[in-house]
Amino acid sequence: MRATEVLTAHHDELRSLLSELARLPGDRAVERQRVLDHLVDELSLHEQLEDEIFYPSVTAASPMVAVAHAEHRYLEDQVAVVVRTGPRRAGFDEEVRVLTAAVEHHAGHEESEMFTEVDAKLDADVLEDMGARIAARLEELRASRTTQLRLRVKREVLRRTPGGARRPR
Repeated sequence: MRATEVLTAHHDELRSLLSELARLPGDRAVERQRVLDHLVDELSLHEQLEDEIFYPSVTAASPMVAVAHAEHRYLEDQVAVVVRTGPRRAGFDEEVRVLTAAVEHHAGHEESEMFTEVDAKLDADVLEDMGARIAARLEELRASRTTQLRLRVKREVLRRTPGGARRPR
């Protein structure tokens, strides 16, 4: 699969997790927390894959890489707001809607513009090789105990950071 196809498939996984989170009622906080944790992990892995492999490889083919980096920063901020709010508190559903809109904007922007541009400008073999590297790295990160520990620590730090749940501006 081409890199853009691998990343689009992962965008679809993120969309599925967001949809599952939005469907869970407030009285199922334990399940909501489990899905939220999985979502935070997958978003972190996705950003890492793009930052490590995809963006450096396509910078010359697409001027949108700088915009994508800025969108990642916004997504990180909104993830922090959702995690700090927590699935038991009022406002959680609204913050999940804001995060969903931000993920959809970022993923849609990449898929409709950046990926189209990259697919047109880069050689198919290069995109296939990059896709294989991205898929392998994702599996490596998911299987890594170090990565799992890093992600768990990240979630705990976000949950315990003072300052309340405020949406980034």
